[in-house]
Amino acid sequence: MYETEKALKELEGKISEEEKSRVTAAKDDLKSALDGTDIEAIKAKNETLMNEFSAVSQKLYQQAQAQGAAPGQTPGADGFGTGAAAPGAGADPSSGGDNVVDADFEVVDDDTDEQE
Repeated sequence: MYETEKALKELEGKISEEEKSRVTAAKDDLKSALDGTDIEAIKAKNETLMNEFSAVSQKLYQQAQAQGAAPGQTPGADGFGTGAAAPGAGADPSSGGDNVVDADFEVVDDDTDEQE
């Protein structure tokens, strides 16, 4: 639920009040269910929250795709167009910044001989 609350704050102004109220209501229903002991009710409320949030996420993702993301930008780990740079975006491979080496290796397991 913390992630939902955090995401709702980040999405302020990006989603409609109706969408926000649906997600908030589902979150509050789940919070109430967690005070009880009915596992099936908790699962059902959690599923409702996930469905409501998923619908909002899909809409935002489609909007971002329609607008076209800037080069090197990804929708973000949360899928809300946070504009985080894609890993390696803008990096010049010839700059040698991280000194990364691509190599093959083989795992040799010596323990199999000792057990016999």
